[in-house]
Amino acid sequence: MIKNIFFDVDGTIYEDFKLILPKLKTKYNLYVVTDELLEIQKEKLKILGVIDSFKNIISSTQVNLIKPNPEIFEYALKVTKSNREETIMIGDNPYRDIEGAKKAGLKTGWFKRGKYEYYQLEDKNISDIVITNYIELINMLIYS
Repeated sequence: MIKNIFFDVDGTIYEDFKLILPKLKTKYNLYVVTDELLEIQKEKLKILGVIDSFKNIISSTQVNLIKPNPEIFEYALKVTKSNREETIMIGDNPYRDIEGAKKAGLKTGWFKRGKYEYYQLEDKNISDIVITNYIELINMLIYS
């Protein structure tokens, strides 16, 4: 059973993402795992109006590595006190987000929209679920 969701949130926030965050926040612990500098990511989330939806923001710069290094996800699990079997990483980049999270033993979800939509997949970056909008995510997690 999923209890924690790690998101990679870049500068593009889709309206359906903002729409589902309040519902997800009532049922899951939500976190951001990013390669962005921590202070820059916090500022972006403030400007986008979603910072209060997340319990914590973890930056790869805190461990001086970049995704897909699995140590970033290990660090995120430790900081958030999350169990890997109860955590899913949702990201748009199959290489950085999905491959790294899989190496760390997390469940994964590929947000197949935007700049990585046509990414050529390899076995190491095929996700457990694929969504093309965030309404699909809420339906898969809450109603399945």
